[in-house]
Amino acid sequence: MDVRVPVCPLCEKPVTVPRGQDPNIRMNEHIQNNCADLQPKTNNTCRRKGCTTKMLVPMQCPDCGCSFCVKHRLPVDHVCKGKQASGGNSSSNSVSRAEMERQRKERIKQRNQEISRLQLKAKQGKITEGEQVQLAKLISLQGEKNGKCIVS
Repeated sequence: MDVRVPVCPLCEKPVTVPRGQDPNIRMNEHIQNNCADLQPKTNNTCRRKGCTTKMLVPMQCPDCGCSFCVKHRLPVDHVCKGKQASGGNSSSNSVSRAEMERQRKERIKQRNQEISRLQLKAKQGKITEGEQVQLAKLISLQGEKNGKCIVS
């Protein structure tokens, strides 16, 4: 069995030949296509316009089917037109990034108010065991930076 890879005499690049196919036929196809590969190489760059991030693991949008990086994986982040093409309005169905940020800040504010209330109760000695557990949970969540878990 011959497993040598033929080299194109024009471009001097190796031309892959699938098993069982005649190398002369494959070489002829390669030359007729102006020494271009028949199979396009997979492009692992984000499909968002202007983003050139190379993806190790591409994330496919369920609506439009395109692959995006982690930053643009959500339909709201890459201005997905998948739902709009099917008749739905994606802007009314999805929450904007600014709205999600506003909600996150509101949750942090409420958490800090609850911590203050429970700490005051603890100083007065009127805190129950359940409230002590709740205070411990809230304080541990407060240690997160910008609402994201940090492993140190």
